[in-house]
Amino acid sequence: VYYEYLLDEEYSNLADAGSTKIVKYRVTIEYTDEKIMSSLDQNKTRIRNNIDEIMRATTSEEISRVNGKQRIRERIQNMIIDVLESDDDTITNIYIQPFVVQG
Repeated sequence: VYYEYLLDEEYSNLADAGSTKIVKYRVTIEYTDEKIMSSLDQNKTRIRNNIDEIMRATTSEEISRVNGKQRIRERIQNMIIDVLESDDDTITNIYIQPFVVQG
């Protein structure tokens, strides 16, 4: 059984030098242990902040590379696992929908 934890839609600046590019995104966290939901709730602000930091450290070129979005999903998943002191059997996937680069 899989559960989903949906975060609010966000906007972040990208790390492109001399650019005003932003990314619009909404992250869904897939997990297998329903007990983890309280930890997600308690750490929601920290998780959202850390996702923003990941996005702001990313360039549009990195996103457009082969598997660029997949690498961002993996960074977010690893960060959430660290924040929750969990593992990838519990935090099983990250979905980003929509994922739009503007500017």
